[in-house]
Amino acid sequence: EWSASEERMSTFRYLASSNAASRVLEIGSFCGAGALALAEFIPSDGEVHSLELDPFVVEFGRRFQLKSLAGKKITSTVGPAMPVLQSLAAEANGHRFKAFDLVVIDADKEG
Repeated sequence: EWSASEERMSTFRYLASSNAASRVLEIGSFCGAGALALAEFIPSDGEVHSLELDPFVVEFGRRFQLKSLAGKKITSTVGPAMPVLQSLAAEANGHRFKAFDLVVIDADKEG
């Protein structure tokens, strides 16, 4: 099943709205449909930080994000997630970091 199914996007929207999330971390974004679904249901000043290994799918998804008002809430980082997560952990330990309200993990669990 393709990762951008309506059921999956509805689940993301539900998670964002039921948790009153304003800062979301998405690990494994693929084409960005999940990030966009999350961005649509967070406050106007909310943020979705998306980590994705494949630059092609990030660029593919960016076209759709640019067409949506919610797309401006999405920041994508391309590359392996581990170094970014380690950096976020260091920032959190140094109290230079605002916590995420919701974390969605949908990445390659082997790589």
